[in-house]
Amino acid sequence: MRLMQMNQGAPDYSFWGMLSSICLAYLDSLKKMIPLLILLFAGSLLFRLRGKKYRRAKCLLFSLAFLFVLRLYLANGTITRNYWYYDCLFQPAMMLLLMGMVLLLLDVGGVLRETREDRILSATALVLIWITPLGSNNYTMPVINNLFLVALILLRLFAREWKRVMDGQRPEWHLSPLLTAAGLILVLLLQGSLFHTVYAFQDGEGGEALCAEVSHAKRASGMRTTKERAEQLDNLFSYLQKEGLFGKRQVLLFGKIPGLSYLCEMEPAIDTTWPDLDSYSERAFEEALHHLAGKKEKPVAILHDEGEEGVHAGEKRKRLQRFLREEGYHLGYQGDGFHVYLPQG
Repeated sequence: MRLMQMNQGAPDYSFWGMLSSICLAYLDSLKKMIPLLILLFAGSLLFRLRGKKYRRAKCLLFSLAFLFVLRLYLANGTITRNYWYYDCLFQPAMMLLLMGMVLLLLDVGGVLRETREDRILSATALVLIWITPLGSNNYTMPVINNLFLVALILLRLFAREWKRVMDGQRPEWHLSPLLTAAGLILVLLLQGSLFHTVYAFQDGEGGEALCAEVSHAKRASGMRTTKERAEQLDNLFSYLQKEGLFGKRQVLLFGKIPGLSYLCEMEPAIDTTWPDLDSYSERAFEEALHHLAGKKEKPVAILHDEGEEGVHAGEKRKRLQRFLREEGYHLGYQGDGFHVYLPQG
């Protein structure tokens, strides 16, 4: 029942909200793909000239034109060098998916004359592409997460079509989309590798160096963050350990700090560690606090000043502060945006 009520406070989780965000993501990528589509059309004309003659020269000329389009995308921000956020690889992945969907549809429709098993694989890939984003408000990000499976099917199809062109079983102009797909795959591999090296969720999104480690939490061992954030967390963890709370008490979190319960080894006191999200309704939060009020052993409450998520986060914070007053909590620690409230006794 709680799952079915999620969209009451979060319109982006409604069916139409999710569907519109998916469609907008594809339309935006299609619009940004216009220079590439022009290249595809021009390349198709190029490869029709003189048939197979001068194939290498034409491939080289097309590759240079692709690099020009790539430079244009870097200049206008379609592809970025911002490796601490998703936009460095989002559009190349979307363009590859759009091209891949055309090929998959041709295969499922029997145009490519593949085997029944190949057509089933293509249909499976299409189903994954179409249904994966449903249930998320993150545009088409879930599809990109599924590239580890979908990309294998696409690569198999691209490779097979490439071989058929080389063997003379397909028209020469097919090299235009195939070379474009190959270029996008190389760009995606490069951008994805750099993204994997640099990216950390919600950390260093402004390009700050992730050069420090948190020393007061075993579960954060080996994880790097900004120097400022490492100091903030170390101060907080040091206090919790000093008070004998670390790993021994339940915790109630608020303020876009859902991972803190894991790092502190403290069990969540309610059924979420991220109550400020709109998908966690005010009514659900009220019920959770009411349930806590009836407990003999109250949890530790940790609030953070910044980064609240959701339209109703302000009202929820007021309700939480009222709960803390009514239950006799007192402020035990305050610093760097963190507020730790301890129950009586």
